[in-house]
Amino acid sequence: MLKTSLTALAFLGTMAICTTGSAAVTTFDDLTAFQGALPGGTTTVTETFDSAIANAAVLNFASGVISTATPFSGFGHNVSSGVFNADIDFEDEFSRPTSIVWTFPTGFFAIGFDAFSVNAAANAGVNVTIIDDDGAETFLLHDVIGGTFVSDDGFAGFISTGTISSIEFTGTAFPSGLDTFELDNATFVSQSAVVPLPAALPLMGAALAGFGLLGWRKRRLTV
Repeated sequence: MLKTSLTALAFLGTMAICTTGSAAVTTFDDLTAFQGALPGGTTTVTETFDSAIANAAVLNFASGVISTATPFSGFGHNVSSGVFNADIDFEDEFSRPTSIVWTFPTGFFAIGFDAFSVNAAANAGVNVTIIDDDGAETFLLHDVIGGTFVSDDGFAGFISTGTISSIEFTGTAFPSGLDTFELDNATFVSQSAVVPLPAALPLMGAALAGFGLLGWRKRRLTV
């Protein structure tokens, strides 16, 4: 019985260890599905881009998110008409940013936004790289929103099992060119509090060990 109890405790410990494995990112092209996949106990910050911001290398959104364009020559990185306007130039042929990075002020594990005029890969598309505590994972934005036309609109959602520190928008490798797109209703989701270990779990482990010891003593007394 003692052996069985220790095995059970070891199994529980293994489960706890496994839950801290490598981060993974799941994508969504539907807002309802994205919201339904979020766990309880979360805090959501929404950026509606209501306040206009002129073209600049660094933009400070009302949500606290910082957007940085590299290189910056005066165009392709602003907020106007209630949306975030971005130009992505794969090889800097048109004097537009080749990279736009959103840096988060706190640890978010999920982000979603509406995207407009997103090009397919064959028409100078846009890649989105999610950077979390396990590294980076890149997705074609046109695919994430479920695009079917050369240029399409849709929702893009990303949920990571880790903590997202930033996301980067870059151009696709072929063909070279420029994609001008817009984003709106950006949603950033963080965990409200660390979920504690269930109180019953240590008690259950102690009980299993206790039963094992009791069974061992009983066998010793009857020998």
